[in-house]
Amino acid sequence: MKNLLLPFAISRAIALPLVALWLVPNLPAQTPAAEVEPPAVTELNDIVVMGKDVVLKKNETAPDVVVIFGNANIEGRVKNDLVVIMGTAKVSGEVDGDLVVVMGSASLSSDARVRHDLVTVGGKADLAPSAKVGGSRTEIAFPRVPGFRLAGDWVRKGLFLARPLPPRSIVMWGLAGLFLVVYLLLNLIFPRPVQACVAALEERPIGSFLIGALTFLLLGPALFLLLVSAIGILVIPFVMGALLVALLFGKAAVFRQVGVQIGRSLNLAALQIPVVALLIGAVLFYLLYTVPVLGFVVWGIITPLGLGAVMLAALGRFQHESEKNAPPATAAALIPPPLPPGLSYSEPTPPLTAAEALALPRVGFGLRLAATLIDLLLVSIILAFLPLPSWHLIAWVAYHIAMWAWKSTTVGGIVLGLKCVRLDGRPMNFSIALIRTLAAFLSAAPCFLGFFWVGWDKETQSWHDKIAGTTIVKIPHGSSLI
Repeated sequence: MKNLLLPFAISRAIALPLVALWLVPNLPAQTPAAEVEPPAVTELNDIVVMGKDVVLKKNETAPDVVVIFGNANIEGRVKNDLVVIMGTAKVSGEVDGDLVVVMGSASLSSDARVRHDLVTVGGKADLAPSAKVGGSRTEIAFPRVPGFRLAGDWVRKGLFLARPLPPRSIVMWGLAGLFLVVYLLLNLIFPRPVQACVAALEERPIGSFLIGALTFLLLGPALFLLLVSAIGILVIPFVMGALLVALLFGKAAVFRQVGVQIGRSLNLAALQIPVVALLIGAVLFYLLYTVPVLGFVVWGIITPLGLGAVMLAALGRFQHESEKNAPPATAAALIPPPLPPGLSYSEPTPPLTAAEALALPRVGFGLRLAATLIDLLLVSIILAFLPLPSWHLIAWVAYHIAMWAWKSTTVGGIVLGLKCVRLDGRPMNFSIALIRTLAAFLSAAPCFLGFFWVGWDKETQSWHDKIAGTTIVKIPHGSSLI
């Protein structure tokens, strides 16, 4: 029996090692447990920002962190000091120096460590029970903290985005609504002064803008002179109060004027009612105020425009009172003296008299724009064949001066039958063409407002038309422009 089992045992002893050799390479290899390395620490430079938030991650360190009009979330390590002005400091990491929060609040989690002092000015500090502060804690509370916080919110969401009215600021929209109520009350209680400002704005828009801008430029030096004078302390409050009242009347006039022009464009008499027109204009400008950059540009245009209109209306009122008190002129003084035979008071016969110019239909913004596009295409094609890459503006100016002085029109005007005429009936000359061309830059300065003015001006004049005493008329078919 043993002899029979011996071959089986030998074969098993040989087969088992072979099977083991076959199985071992196919078994998954067991790798040793990898050692977990700590994340690398990122060394940052000093962080100083305005108008935005800062996040310092766990594996990041910075020497100093200063945040103005923003929030700071510190999960890593600040080697020196952390300063937050008009914002919130949330610390879950380490601050080796001082933590200072001005007009804001500080929040320290259970893992937070501040090795030196914690100072809050105009706010409060919220510390977890296990948060550690190595130095002293100082809290200086201001009674008007909410106002400072609202100011900081407007600076972050409005000023730094160049818009006076942040869309999601309930408080700012509430103030805007309050001012709208004031504008409506001024329109209802003082209809004649507001109407005088609207008339001044409509008749003399350029003068209104320039006088308003000049007033703002001279306001600072004037206040300084009053401040150093003996009675300056008494006069300055009245000056600032008068300026505030003028700004309110001016804004009401601008809003109402724009609303009336919208009603005229739509040919709807209901929209031209003063109160309705003011509401429409205010809503339009409030919506523009929410657009970044454009909001401040629009605000910067209509503010001096309204102030200048108020000053022109006041000056016109004063002039009217002076004329009322002046002695009436006699009829004999109005009769011109006789001239020698062969001479007359009439100017040399012009090609277009004032009556003829006024009789022709005025041209609005649409046809003027179409003619300008034709001229732009023509000048661009000519300059494309000339090696003058930086002369586009000079060529554009020279082209208009030459064409207006020569033919009182341009190529685009010839195509569309337009002609530039003087309101006094005299022919165009080089000086008027030069004045009109240079004044066009003034029309373009406030976002091309002077060009758009044609669309709602009673005399269908742009700002540069008013300066040069010109307008654009439509020549009847069959009349030659060349």
